[in-house]
Amino acid sequence: MSEPKQVEAIHRICLSCARFVYPRTISEEYARRVARLLLGTAATESKFIDRRQMGFGWDHIGGAWGLWQVQYNSTRESISRLETRPLVRAATHRWLTGGSPAELSFLTDAEAYEPLWLMQAVGTFDRLGCLFARLHYLRKPEPVPLSVPEMADYWKEYYNTEKGVGKPCDFVESWDRMIGPRDFGK
Repeated sequence: MSEPKQVEAIHRICLSCARFVYPRTISEEYARRVARLLLGTAATESKFIDRRQMGFGWDHIGGAWGLWQVQYNSTRESISRLETRPLVRAATHRWLTGGSPAELSFLTDAEAYEPLWLMQAVGTFDRLGCLFARLHYLRKPEPVPLSVPEMADYWKEYYNTEKGVGKPCDFVESWDRMIGPRDFGK
C-alpha cells in the first residue's frame, strides 16, 4: 500500500476538485464518489509515482502527464469545452486560484497557451492534473458509481477507453494495493 499520508493528500485534492468543479452544487455523497474515482484513476494510471509516461521525455507534448496521466488532446478538448460552459469555467477558475482574480488564459482560450508549458504544468502541479481528469470525466453523462469494481468499469469505458491497454481488474488491483480498504473515502 502507498504511504497513507500521500494517499490522504491526493484524496484531499480529489475531494476538493469534486466538490467545486461542476456546473451546479452537488451532494457531499456524490462529491465523495467522484473523489474516489479520481483517486482510483491516479492510483491506476501512475501508481502515485509516474509523472510522465514511460518512453517519453519532458521536452515534447506526446504521451501522458501527471499522476492522472492526462494527454495533450484531452486537455485541449477540455479547454475547448470550457469555452462553451461558463459555469464550469468559473468554478474551475475559482478552484485553481482560490477565488483570486488571477488570469488563467489557458482556461478561456485553447489557443492562448504554449502546449509544452501546459503539459509540463500538468506533470508537476497535481491540482492541474486532477482538474483535467475531472474535466475529462465531466464529458460523460452517466453518474459515477459507488463500488470499486463499478468504478473500474467506468474508468475503463470513459477514461482509459478501448484504445488503452488497461483493464478494469488493473483499477481494482491498484485500488487494493495502493489505497487499501475498499470503503476508503466513502
